[in-house]
Amino acid sequence: MNEQKFTLKEFWQLTATTFTCVILAMSIAGGFFGYELSVIFPEGDDGLSFLRIFQIFLFAVTNSALSLVLITAKFLQTAKLLWQFMLVMVSCFIATVILIIIFGWIPHGFLTGWIWFAAIFITLFVTGSLFTIVKLHFEEKRYNNLLSDYKKRQGENK
Repeated sequence: MNEQKFTLKEFWQLTATTFTCVILAMSIAGGFFGYELSVIFPEGDDGLSFLRIFQIFLFAVTNSALSLVLITAKFLQTAKLLWQFMLVMVSCFIATVILIIIFGWIPHGFLTGWIWFAAIFITLFVTGSLFTIVKLHFEEKRYNNLLSDYKKRQGENK
């Protein structure tokens, strides 16, 4: 069995990518909706505090570590990529909910905030799943073509 391993460099790349995407998404949301999104921008016109940015960094570290550990887990080596992706997404969802509660990003009784969070997460989950399925389809097609070419060349060499 070919064992997958990840390096510290890959971990920090994934962490940096996640952190950057979250900050970018919050910037875009702030640009479109303004600071009325008091849940996302509790500091108001002052932007994001250093504490909030550090919390986002911890979010990125947590989800990167979780993703890489699950992707490289021995018991998942034989699982299909789509199932690995789904397990990672569900685990990241649970970890994110825990961080939301710990950091108070969405107040406990603010049902609208929780509904928006769930809707956005589900949208991202579906988009990621579709992207993974399409990517797998094209990779399968490419590898099948390469295998056919290889078999033809092997047949010609005999």
